[in-house]
Amino acid sequence: MLTRPQERPAEQLELGMQLARFGLEVSGEPVEKWSYRAYTVFGADTTSAVTYVGLVDTDNDGNADTVSTDTEDVVLSLIREASIRWQPIEVLGIKAGRMRIPFTSQAQSPDTNLLFPDRSGPNDSFLGGTDLGVLVNGQDTEKRAVVNLGVFNGSGLGAVNTLERGVLYTARLDINPLGGFSFDESGPTRDPFRVGVGASVAYHPWTTFDSAGYEDVSFQDTRASGSFRIAFEGIHAIVEGLYRSRIDSLSSRPTESLGAYGQLGWYLPLGVEPVARLGWVDRDRTFFPRQTWWGEAGLNFYPFADGESPDQLKLTLQYSGEVHVAEDEQAHGVLVQAQLTF
Repeated sequence: MLTRPQERPAEQLELGMQLARFGLEVSGEPVEKWSYRAYTVFGADTTSAVTYVGLVDTDNDGNADTVSTDTEDVVLSLIREASIRWQPIEVLGIKAGRMRIPFTSQAQSPDTNLLFPDRSGPNDSFLGGTDLGVLVNGQDTEKRAVVNLGVFNGSGLGAVNTLERGVLYTARLDINPLGGFSFDESGPTRDPFRVGVGASVAYHPWTTFDSAGYEDVSFQDTRASGSFRIAFEGIHAIVEGLYRSRIDSLSSRPTESLGAYGQLGWYLPLGVEPVARLGWVDRDRTFFPRQTWWGEAGLNFYPFADGESPDQLKLTLQYSGEVHVAEDEQAHGVLVQAQLTF
């Protein structure tokens, strides 16, 4: 259920099933030191795909007067990861393919082990999704220090009807003095007390080209993040701050954005996990500030908490709220989700 009190009557209330997904992961190590991982998510949502295009002469004068097309509904799919990894030594690995960029701490958590059904609004606002690239990972044997260096295609944010070109470079350092994290944000993980800090930077110089193929505008896009994470006795907490600066050659005016979020989950012995999250983003704060706030709270239930796989079935009851301050708009929703892994 989703409510938008300020919208038109037809958009003020939405009820029904809005999203269903089926994920399939295949991984293995067919050759020593070489491994692969393929992770695809199929959505229940469909889109219309054109299956036939033909010219039609309606008046039989030998000239085409219109175009006839046939369409069919197809199920949407999304490749979250399709990569191969080479591990020449224990402390060094190289991965290539499509993957999630490890720009934030939350981006490194698997989709099925998130505290909430989706990653935070600020996380996706600064650098979300997946990309094609190469990632070099270095770490000590106990993961007290983890370094990730990557080069990716990048995804420019140019104007409509333009082409964007530019490579994205990223670097991240995580320091975990007491040992590495499992990077599971929720669930019945009983790791020893862990604390960690992390920082990352992403640099994306890119250029747009007009419809004729000539250079239009160039951009210098820099993003940074810093995180603090703690886990003990079923408690998982993350606080993360984000920053972005973008300068274009047309206006030479810097555009800056700030964001942050914090979330907390506490797994209790009976298989109940209260969760809460608060997020904030201030877009273009140097010229036209636009603040967005997210507030989420709920409960995760694990019906088989005493079984061999206590997190195999996860039920979520959650409230979600979003407020756009400058536009004086807000939305409130209640979500129920069932997640089954096998």
